Amino acid sequence: MCESWQLWREHKEKTLRENPEVLFTDYTHQKYGRNKNNHIFFTDSIHTWRDTLCKNYAYVSSEDIGSGGRLKIRKDEQHDKDGPLLTITYYTKGKVMVQGNEANLESFEEEFSLLKAEVDTKKINVPSDNEDDESPTENPITLSISAPPTPASSTNQLKESMALLELDFAEFKELTQARLSDPQDNTVQQLQEELLQLKRDNQTLAFEPKGSVEALKQENNLLYAKLAKVKEDAEIRERRFTRQVQHLTDQCSPSS
Repeated sequence: MCESWQLWREHKEKTLRENPEVLFTDYTHQKYGRNKNNHIFFTDSIHTWRDTLCKNYAYVSSEDIGSGGRLKIRKDEQHDKDGPLLTITYYTKGKVMVQGNEANLESFEEEFSLLKAEVDTKKINVPSDNEDDESPTENPITLSISAPPTPASSTNQLKESMALLELDFAEFKELTQARLSDPQDNTVQQLQEELLQLKRDNQTLAFEPKGSVEALKQENNLLYAKLAKVKEDAEIRERRFTRQVQHLTDQCSPSS
């Protein structure tokens, strides 16, 4: 499983590098749902993103790390010193990770398109960071800003959506496989154990009144139905992901 998750992480990073400035959300998975854990995206304009973030948030502290830097966005200047709203870590190779609680992550997600539009506007006049990773652009605030860039074409939007959908689908398959094979997991194994116990009880009660045996059979059938429903739900969700990926692929194909 560790090897499988490593392959998944490598696939995720490769996909995001090939689709720069597409915001991907990592989740923590729990028994009855999932919670946002962090946002990740890649960019070739890391200094422009850093300057834009510092400009758009009122209270930002920064620190250097070995391969990049870290921004801490706070509620105000005097308070919240130990608990920033967001921690944004960026690396010179282009990776940006945004961490915080779920509400603050959702707020950043809503603002991301506006931040990206501002970065795109600045990139018209600012060279890519890949051309000079060591030297930030001089006085970026005083640059003359030309007309805003045109919106991304529908083809690019479809490609971005397809990239995120592909990652969601791959993660779903990985989690489904892990749940079905994990001896510590919950639903499937628990149902199987209950079925085995019911079979043993059925044998023990073979000579008890007919009514008790019939009730036990009904419980047995109910658990079989629950197990079938778990597997059916997984298959339905996988087919839905496949159809969505195929639909987006068809729209992005040259023939369309």
